[in-house]
Amino acid sequence: MSDHFYTVDEIAELVHVRPVTIRRQIASGLLACVRIGSRLRIQAEELDRWLKDSQRRSTIRRDRPDNLQGRPRVSHRPRRPADRSRDRR
Repeated sequence: MSDHFYTVDEIAELVHVRPVTIRRQIASGLLACVRIGSRLRIQAEELDRWLKDSQRRSTIRRDRPDNLQGRPRVSHRPRRPADRSRDRR
């Protein structure tokens, strides 16, 4: 077990996201942390585990067909022209 701990800001900088994103991962239970005083710290081993899990989850998502990416495919009909007969007074 390593004695090296990262701060939320350090991890956010490493993975190129905002610190709030890291805090959300902690709040959702995907990233474990320890509280030292009033500060959150993440162990190096936990960071490695989280990165591997995140990579695996993103690979699974990338393997899904386009029509299952979370957004429904919607064909939009062109809008009808506005009725301007009321405006001609």
